[in-house]
Amino acid sequence: MPSEDDSDPSVASVLRDLDALRSRLDHAPTWLRDGETTVSAAGLAEEVRRLCEQAASDRNPSTAASSLAKARKCLQHLHRLLGVH
Repeated sequence: MPSEDDSDPSVASVLRDLDALRSRLDHAPTWLRDGETTVSAAGLAEEVRRLCEQAASDRNPSTAASSLAKARKCLQHLHRLLGVH
């Protein structure tokens, strides 16, 4: 993944949101009681990270924007899943 300086600010913003959500998860053991939610949350978080890496390294602005839009949609779904609107 490119350094922060090379990243699109939108990609960096999505990654910061993901990191903040992960930090909240670290301090919320009640979410960890539901195995299905935990697995779904981990999968969505990984997909957001993967899509951001893809967007940051893509030279085509159109496909980079598409990857970033998908990442944001996954992040929104993750927020809804965890009840952190």
